[in-house]
Amino acid sequence: MTIFLFPSDYFRPTLVDEMYLSEATAFRQAGFQVAVVSLESLSSDSPQIRPSLTPDALCNLPWLDAGCI
Repeated sequence: MTIFLFPSDYFRPTLVDEMYLSEATAFRQAGFQVAVVSLESLSSDSPQIRPSLTPDALCNLPWLDAGCI
């Protein structure tokens, strides 16, 4: 299963950050699942992803521009 992972809102960590809301909505309307990750938690050993991912989940990060890496 493919899940599109977006940054969460800083103040409402269960919601997609407002900056990416239109993209996340488009993926949901196309029938895909969307999850959020707290960017602040990425430096820890257990990033906060909601809802939790299953072991068979394939994540796609559409907001991460490959040119930035």
